[in-house]
Amino acid sequence: MVECLALYEVRIAELDAQMAEELAGDEEAGRLKEVPGVGSKAAFAFLAFACASRFESAGQAGNYLGLAPRVYMSGDNVRYGRITKCGNGYVRALLVQAVRALVWSRKGGKLKERYGYMTRTKGLGKKKAIVAAARRLAEMMRAMMRDGAASRRGLFTAARRGEALALETRAA
Repeated sequence: MVECLALYEVRIAELDAQMAEELAGDEEAGRLKEVPGVGSKAAFAFLAFACASRFESAGQAGNYLGLAPRVYMSGDNVRYGRITKCGNGYVRALLVQAVRALVWSRKGGKLKERYGYMTRTKGLGKKKAIVAAARRLAEMMRAMMRDGAASRRGLFTAARRGEALALETRAA
């Protein structure tokens, strides 16, 4: 067992070195790594799986990764269920972990405020709020890839005093 563990650690180190080599000259990965909570693995996985040219709108990126709620409709009745979980589960898990790191950091920005708004004001559970923020993060990352610009400072910085939180969450 110890020999197998040592062999796996060597393979993991080789893959990490290969990934760092691939990301060294990539501008898109550099822009995505500027987002708080997103590291090199999350940026690499998002770039590999969710190409920006694949989607017509930002909402499609969240749907493609399985972060959208299921919709049950019958006549006038509409009920939203759990997330669809279609798409790559590894990328979805990395985005959720990125949002958790972002929420617990001091400089979480508007996604952290959105999480606070959903949990405190709307009464949504913490896990559901994190998944909702992960969907918003995927949409923001897709927009950053599409525009070819660095992360807009306003998206990942906290609001100024006196601004209404609900208005900021709609704008993001």
